[in-house]
Amino acid sequence: MVSATLPAGMAIPRSMHARLKVAARSRPARGTAVGLLVVLAITATLGPFHEHMTRATPALALVVPVVGAAVVGGRLAGLIVAGAATLAFSLIIPPIGSPRIALPEDAVALAVFSVVSFVVSSLVSARLAGLERTDEQRKALLRSVSHDLRTPLATIRAVSTDLRAGVAFETDARDELLDLVIDEAERLDRFVGNLLSMSRIEAGALSSQRSSIDLEELVETCVRRLSRTMAQRTVVVDLPSALPAVRADYQQIDEVVVNLLENAVRHCPVDTVITVTAETASAYVALTISDDGPGIDPSRRNEVFKPFRSGNQESSGLGLAICKGIVEAHGGSINVSDNGGVGTRVTLTLPYAH
Repeated sequence: MVSATLPAGMAIPRSMHARLKVAARSRPARGTAVGLLVVLAITATLGPFHEHMTRATPALALVVPVVGAAVVGGRLAGLIVAGAATLAFSLIIPPIGSPRIALPEDAVALAVFSVVSFVVSSLVSARLAGLERTDEQRKALLRSVSHDLRTPLATIRAVSTDLRAGVAFETDARDELLDLVIDEAERLDRFVGNLLSMSRIEAGALSSQRSSIDLEELVETCVRRLSRTMAQRTVVVDLPSALPAVRADYQQIDEVVVNLLENAVRHCPVDTVITVTAETASAYVALTISDDGPGIDPSRRNEVFKPFRSGNQESSGLGLAICKGIVEAHGGSINVSDNGGVGTRVTLTLPYAH
């Protein structure tokens, strides 16, 4: 909840991180303690009136602390309290105060209550965990939109305002400003396209029209399209001759290559080299895009494929997540490694077109 109130780009202080971690660790203990106290209170209250109650009354009453513990403390707390509630239910059933079961129907009632309490605890905790993940993604989406949308919009607005006001620019400067507007507009278009692609991937609605694709032609097209974006970097395309065609959806693989190239540009310094290479194996082509940037910590390499990941203030993190979804939908794979100790290598595999 704290990060939702922070301006984009502002980091959470370490002291606050520590307090959040302590709070997260205390949740199961707090939920368990509250649930057990309520179970004891219900048992002590209903015990003396067992002769005037049906089996359903204590069962319904004892489900309440199970749900409460799952809400407050999560799955572990809910399961612990569910076990305690099952024991308490057996104590309320005659003979009172003993876990022994006197009648077959009491055994059935106890078994049903045990199953219901554990299932309810698991469902409630799973639902709450899902809502928390959705809320975190919503916050991350708002943070990323504030950067990925506001930055290019501010540039377009500033340039167009100057041009509309009739500010005198030399021809070269005017052309450069117009190119900047085009670049930022294309950047916005790619971001919106990434959002749509991510929504289709998460909904399982990503469909493809696969055909035989010449990867060399596709890569060269992507490099030309991003020529202004990569103007201050050197791009080396070193693909082997007679590279086998792959079977894939052209538009989707085009989106993958553009995202990987744009990601390399974003993270590598000016005047460095971005290299595109490929090699063949028995059943697939491996395409690699490497850069001379700062690289990625090995412990975080699996996280880079998660959209709207926390702590990423520079972009939404959609690009690599979309690449992973598209490549795996084509029966391929994608992974991140270091570029010989410097920079990052992203390698994707695609099956041959037979």
